[in-house]
Amino acid sequence: MSNGEKIYIDNETTSMLIEALEDEFFVILKEYMAAASKQIEQLKSIDLNDKDAVTSLVHIIKGSSGNVGAIYLSSICDELESGLRMNESPDIPVYVKKIDETFKGTCELLEKLIREVA
Repeated sequence: MSNGEKIYIDNETTSMLIEALEDEFFVILKEYMAAASKQIEQLKSIDLNDKDAVTSLVHIIKGSSGNVGAIYLSSICDELESGLRMNESPDIPVYVKKIDETFKGTCELLEKLIREVA
């Protein structure tokens, strides 16, 4: 990642998934985007002082993002989750905003992938 460039999608992972799952992968991507969108909206609306609830939601988003190759979003969620589990004091509102923004960028790239390959 040079010049502050972020790698949102792991192309190797998505290529393997496309090869293994074919058209089913695009169905999975659409389901992922719909579910993660709801989870992020929930994250934005819950009490951010409830660290258990935040940790649980972030863990779900991290896992599903990693499973579809959305590695940058997964890594941001991992940072927040790790900080919360280690009883550090991460700036949760800043992370939530970053997760939301990164998810939007990730969806743009996934939708482009779907258009190009499907």
